[in-house]
Amino acid sequence: MNEEELKRIYNLITQKFELDTSSFPFQKFSQGMSTPEGRLKFWKQYKGSLGLGKYNSYEAKFKVPEPEYYKPEKHIPSTDMSGFKSKPCDENTYNWSYGCMNKKIGALNQKFFGDELGQKYGQELLNKLINLGLLDNKNTIITKEIFDKLLPNYGSIQESKIIKETVKNILLKELFK
Repeated sequence: MNEEELKRIYNLITQKFELDTSSFPFQKFSQGMSTPEGRLKFWKQYKGSLGLGKYNSYEAKFKVPEPEYYKPEKHIPSTDMSGFKSKPCDENTYNWSYGCMNKKIGALNQKFFGDELGQKYGQELLNKLINLGLLDNKNTIITKEIFDKLLPNYGSIQESKIIKETVKNILLKELFK
């Protein structure tokens, strides 16, 4: 689209829908409308507020497909695979071997992977600790020193969560008597 066409469309939209041009400047509009991806993004962002419905042939016509290289593979954690053997381990002993399962291992998984992975010490966590130089293929035991190095404030964080939850419960009880 050339600049003249963009100005014509911009004027039609701002007049028809009585848009404030200071909050919707032409420069922003023209930058967004300069590519097919930008036009689709503009359409998705403003169609509802302009009263144009949820979907129509415009979207199908200008749909920008995701490139093949962008489609990530679904990763299944080793702890979810059949055959993975896990066992509960005392979280206060700190000598956790591969397959151990407790809250503190879940906290490590959460830190590195954004998911507790069933609170299990699996291949992902082992590989991460090896890559960090904290463990090697022969020594796979997570010790207190390693845990404290990775999550130094774990105890105080847990205590503050308990305190916050307690205060919240007390306030709710008092507010809704």
